[in-house]
Amino acid sequence: MTSLPIMLFINLAAGITSVIPKAKLRRLHLLKPPKILAQMSVYKINSLIASPFFIKKIAEYVIDNQIGTSQIKKVFTGGAPIFTQEAQLYLKAFPKAIIQIVYGSTEAEPISSILAQDISTNQSENIYTTQGLSVGKIDINANVKILSLGNNSLTINDLQDFKKNSLLPYQVGEIIVSGHHVSKHYFNNPLAEKQNKIWIDGVCWHLTGDSGYIDDNNFLFLTGRCNTIIEDNQTFIYPFIYEAILLQIPSIAIATILKIKEEIIIFVELKNQNQKMKQ
Repeated sequence: MTSLPIMLFINLAAGITSVIPKAKLRRLHLLKPPKILAQMSVYKINSLIASPFFIKKIAEYVIDNQIGTSQIKKVFTGGAPIFTQEAQLYLKAFPKAIIQIVYGSTEAEPISSILAQDISTNQSENIYTTQGLSVGKIDINANVKILSLGNNSLTINDLQDFKKNSLLPYQVGEIIVSGHHVSKHYFNNPLAEKQNKIWIDGVCWHLTGDSGYIDDNNFLFLTGRCNTIIEDNQTFIYPFIYEAILLQIPSIAIATILKIKEEIIIFVELKNQNQKMKQ
C-alpha cells in the first residue's frame, strides 16, 4: 500500500502490486484509520509506503485499539523529520516490520536512510543540541557535499569556486547532491534550474535547501532548512534543533524560534490550551 503517487510507477516497474488507500490524500487530517486497516486486511498488505503523518495516524490507532499488525513486514517513510518519539511509536505499532526512514527530495531520492530502531536507540533528548538529527548513512548512489552557507548556483562559477566553498566533515552548510538518480532539469522552468542546480565539469549538483553536515563515517545530519537559520552576533542559530528539544516536553504541541527586532523569541503551542506550562 502506498499513499505516494510516484511509488505506483516504481512498483509497476518492479512488478509489485499497489493498493491505493481509501482516503483523500490531499486532506490527510480527515484520514480514517479503520477504513485503511480494513483495506490492509482484505488485500493482505505486507508493506506500507507513506508520509510520516499517514503512518503516525495509523500507528496511533493501532496502538490505542490494540490491533495486531504482524502481517506488515516493511514500512518506508520520508519527507519530514522523524524524531525519537515518533520512531518509537512506529516500532510499537509495527513490531514485526523493518521500518526505514528515507531522506531525500523530489529531485533526488534517496540521499540517505536510517532504521527507526537506530533513531529510537541511538538518539537521546540531548543529541539535538550538539549533533542535529541523524538521517543515516549516505546512499551508495548519491554523492553528497556540504556547501558553505550563503552560496547558491549564481555564486559558484567553476571548479575552483566549488572546491573553495565545499566544507569539511562536521562543518555545517547546505546539503547538495549529485548522481544518476538526481534530476537535472525542471519542465519549462529555467529560473528554478538557475536557483537549484550547479554544473561542475559536466556534473549536475542539486541544492536541497537543507542545512547539515557529514561525519567521519559518512553519516548525514540535518540542522534545518537554510532559509530558517538565524544569524545573531556573528553566530548561527538553528531553529530546527531547538524545536526538536522543545517537542520533547510532553505538554508542547508545536514550537519554534524567531528573531524579531533583534530579539530571539520562543513560541510554543500547548496541547491543552487551558494548561499552564511549568517554567
